[in-house]
Amino acid sequence: MKKTGRISGQSLIEFALVIPLILLLVIAFIDLGRIIYFHSALSNAVREGSRYASINQFTSSALRETGIQQKVIDYAIALPLTPANITVYCERNLALLVKDQAAPCTTYVTVSANMQIAPMTPFLARILGGGNTFNITAESTMQMTPLGAN
Repeated sequence: MKKTGRISGQSLIEFALVIPLILLLVIAFIDLGRIIYFHSALSNAVREGSRYASINQFTSSALRETGIQQKVIDYAIALPLTPANITVYCERNLALLVKDQAAPCTTYVTVSANMQIAPMTPFLARILGGGNTFNITAESTMQMTPLGAN
């Protein structure tokens, strides 16, 4: 026996049930890629800031900190960084430090930065244990060059 009436709409209902899951997965993958990009860009910017600090000497610690922070912000393309997110730590010779509080860095300089990213998919941060935002941090330590440690 042949059916004369066609069952229509089954494909449409299946599609309507599956498309939200597919879109959610696509957006979650885009979000993960975005977070990985932010981490990579932040790491590169911090590394460039510590490289800049290791080859340059500054006349004061305030100039050193603002110069390094500005260099990190310049290299952090498309990242919402502010100087408050960037810290600079400079190891100095204790004998020089007693004489001058703005003594130059003599051994190592460490530049670190942190920022928070709100994902497009709110459930993604909760699944990965981050609450509503991801905290991305990067740190770079470099030895002062002999030219910079004069």
